[in-house]
Amino acid sequence: MRYGKQGQKIQQALQEVNIPSVVNGGGNIFKTPEIYELHLWLTAVTDPSKEGRLRAALSTSLLGLSAVEVAGLEKDESARDHWINKFHSWNELWNSTGFISLFRDFMESREIGGHDTAPVQKRILSRPDGERCLTNLLHAAELIHSESTVKKLGPAQLVDWVESRITSKGAPPDAEELRMESDAEAVQIVTIHSSKGLEYPIVFCPYISYGEYLRPRDKKALVYHDKDEDNKLKGLDDLVRDLREEMRKRYREANMRSSLDEMRERLEAILNQEQDTLAQRPELEEKERFLQQLPQRLSDKMEKLSTYPFEDEAARAAFDELMQEFNNIRSLENFQRRFNDLFNGPRPLSYQEALELMEEMQQLQEMEQNLLSGHP
Repeated sequence: MRYGKQGQKIQQALQEVNIPSVVNGGGNIFKTPEIYELHLWLTAVTDPSKEGRLRAALSTSLLGLSAVEVAGLEKDESARDHWINKFHSWNELWNSTGFISLFRDFMESREIGGHDTAPVQKRILSRPDGERCLTNLLHAAELIHSESTVKKLGPAQLVDWVESRITSKGAPPDAEELRMESDAEAVQIVTIHSSKGLEYPIVFCPYISYGEYLRPRDKKALVYHDKDEDNKLKGLDDLVRDLREEMRKRYREANMRSSLDEMRERLEAILNQEQDTLAQRPELEEKERFLQQLPQRLSDKMEKLSTYPFEDEAARAAFDELMQEFNNIRSLENFQRRFNDLFNGPRPLSYQEALELMEEMQQLQEMEQNLLSGHP
């Protein structure tokens, strides 16, 4: 592959058919979802008395609770007290023996909601991406422990440092580059650059055709055999015509009218949760008015909310997660505005399907333009 994002797509495709794989480098440890969840858990441990932080931590995949179980804590006083006590004990352990003792205790923890379960570490490994998740968590724990011991940081200071690394925009140091998980009997996914000088028994290059654009003199020499037409020899005009037919085929098959409904519903649920919290505090009436005056367009609404200080911690965490899709949502909205009327097919597309089709159509359009223009 040429780029790290291509590696992520390859690994996702392999996971869907249960083929183990490992990605060699290509990312920052503090930009992974596991570290975002670890930060939510650590934030709650620093002050378990704040219910919003506690709910946000319990909503993470690290704790293993379902959405129904988290919601049920509102009425189950015994379960709620169990978790408050658990986080207080973690807080005492952190303050008395340090971060790494806390992390080890957490990874070996078996109690979830008052019931004995598999240890956190074992549960993580049971997931399809378990080795990747565990590698990221152990790597992050090593970096956090080093920072805490070298600079002698307390819990609150250490949480602030983790947050600063998550939000950092600069180039990460080498120590923060993603490590390779266990490579036993796994497909190794590497970039062209990092594979130089290495040898493998079998090599597959799924993106090898993504190369330089055609030069004007290349267009005359462009010929290929079409396997769908008995290996008939074709030229540039035939290829352009086939590309256009592929685009028309997609217009006839799909429609995107409801593709963003899933994201709209997620945001609506977040806002309802925030408004429920605001309704209990009359002094925050100004915030309620702000939420009622948000723009209609989904991306505009999200952009407006990006600077809004949420009162409900779980709603804030859910919104932060949704904001990771902001660029995709805005791109899809713009794509729909330009081409939505052309997609008149019977099959409604989900959000993810619409993103994939948008990317595919843009590639076809770009390929057509490059073939016709011959720009280098």
